[in-house]
Amino acid sequence: MIRVIYYTYPMFHKVSFQLVARQYIDMLRSKYTVYEIDERSIANFYPAKDNPLILHPLIYIYSSQKNGVERLRNHLSTIIGFEVADTDKISPLGIMATDFADLLIVPSTWSKDAYIRSGCKIPVEVVPHALNDEFLRPKRYPKLNIIQRLLEVKQKRNLVYGLFFLWHSGYRKGADLVDRVYREVIKDFPNFILIIKTHNITDPHLVKMSKTGCIILRGWLKDEDLVDLYDICDIYPLFSRGGGFELNGLESLSRGLITLGASEGSWTDYLPKEFQLPIRGRPFIFKDGLPSTIHCGRGVEIDVDKAVDKLHEILNNLDEWKAKAKEYAMLVRRKYNKKSVGKILLKVFEKYLDENVKKELNVLS
Repeated sequence: MIRVIYYTYPMFHKVSFQLVARQYIDMLRSKYTVYEIDERSIANFYPAKDNPLILHPLIYIYSSQKNGVERLRNHLSTIIGFEVADTDKISPLGIMATDFADLLIVPSTWSKDAYIRSGCKIPVEVVPHALNDEFLRPKRYPKLNIIQRLLEVKQKRNLVYGLFFLWHSGYRKGADLVDRVYREVIKDFPNFILIIKTHNITDPHLVKMSKTGCIILRGWLKDEDLVDLYDICDIYPLFSRGGGFELNGLESLSRGLITLGASEGSWTDYLPKEFQLPIRGRPFIFKDGLPSTIHCGRGVEIDVDKAVDKLHEILNNLDEWKAKAKEYAMLVRRKYNKKSVGKILLKVFEKYLDENVKKELNVLS
């Protein structure tokens, strides 16, 4: 029986892969001894042959540490990769990297379909991202002064807050779509105020959006303050054109925000049907810089006119829609908490680390 797992991820580089990897490591430690390995140490890493190696993210680690991964492939019995699909197609270079693993784990059905469609030959399993425990607690009065002030202004002026996160990739995240919808909606609902949470980035979409009278918050927040920010808001426009999961959408839904997104995409695993918007096209989504050499396909784009109509309907019946969102929040918290997701992850590992299945995988590799 497998007792030890080596988990390779970016230990010292603060990116989303690091945060997700640490969640999964905590879950796996309920059954396995997990040794954490920094991605840059692959070249000098010589593990025991029968202990599985996790590469998270698989394609990036393979691309940056190709010789090390190939050496480990020849030495190890089992390699498991974690990945995402930001578009509906993965490049041949990305698919080639999956050939060095025995199993691929992705966070959404959208991602799984993209890899299979693109020619991935190994098994692909879906394990969603999980909510941090802070997102399961009841609402409270905010501790951070700026969030307190926003709440006071909201109550005094009878405002409705929208919330949008823009950390990077403005076009892919749908910043231009949020801007267009917002400009139309506030013509009839001037009390609808958009809060944009970002950090110290320079983004042309952010510059344009700043001219609409929205509120821009910069810098990092602790989880407890982030939850407080969600809790003073009412609506989340998840207008992303692509992404492997879009955790902000799940988080907003878990805190009772009316979360609107396209009717196709990774978020449809958790987004209720009545919160989904019609799409009007499937564009290539990497337009903010150089094209992606891995995520080379298309995404989805909401119908702006339909989104405006939907927001008019919601703002005219806000209490009714907030009641629906509150019901969905409880469902999401039950399904996507760490304990529930941990059961899914452990079940996948137990299935593929079983001796008979492992031997079958080795024959096929």
